[in-house]
Amino acid sequence: MALALARLQECLPALGVRAVGTLATLAPEAARALALEQKKLELITSRAHSVSEERLQEMLVGYLTTRPAPLFQSKLGAKLPAPFEAALAQWSRLRAMDVPHQSALLEAARAQPAFCDIPQAVEMLQETCALLGAPERVMRGVLMDPRAHAEAKVLAALCAGYCIASHLCEAVLSQVLLAPSQDIELFAVIAAHLDPVMTRQVLALSLADISWGNPEEPENQWTPARARATITARTLLPLVGSPLGSFDLESFEAVADDEVKMLPRRVKELHARWGALLGARARARS
Repeated sequence: MALALARLQECLPALGVRAVGTLATLAPEAARALALEQKKLELITSRAHSVSEERLQEMLVGYLTTRPAPLFQSKLGAKLPAPFEAALAQWSRLRAMDVPHQSALLEAARAQPAFCDIPQAVEMLQETCALLGAPERVMRGVLMDPRAHAEAKVLAALCAGYCIASHLCEAVLSQVLLAPSQDIELFAVIAAHLDPVMTRQVLALSLADISWGNPEEPENQWTPARARATITARTLLPLVGSPLGSFDLESFEAVADDEVKMLPRRVKELHARWGALLGARARARS
């Protein structure tokens, strides 16, 4: 059994599966991944010669946004070498979120206060979403791609929030513990507006995990980012319907260190500013 597990673990990276677990858990996961990847490959190859070059390019880029397993990327590249190479180049550009307003949007989101010029931010986000073509597919692909840069993930979250893509809330929330410290609260606030109920559940569970988790376990290691995420969650929960009482800002600021003392105030302000931006978006479209 140990030999079988070792051989299976050697194959799993090619299927895009983490080689962590027992034979009983990894074998069905490998079978599921294999069936899914085979189905995706068949969908592309069965239509490749019956659609236009432009449509094939769209299909291949869409395929790449799903994070296909390395083994099946190689198979598709062998079957459609030139179109697949072009799609890889296009996805690389999209994944970088290299758009005209990239720097201005990042600066506006990270400013204090954020989004000082809301009408301008609405205009930039509208133009950015239009440039992306099929923005929701691109946003999910960027948010879930471990190779995408932190700035690209922030822009993807901003666009997801602007497009009210509530089905991307989980992808946005997944970045709360992965983002650089300066962006943690931004992901949490955008998720809170996309789906307050899901955000409340996820943040409440994260606080419970921190309270009950074994601090000696590697995943429970206390880091500056984890501290920032904890304070952000505790501040945001009352704003999304939790019965928890609001932070006493003055009391917290009196005892917290300089790095995080203003974080609860920043989270509340950001929540209000993003809500105002979405309100301006709605008025512009009415």
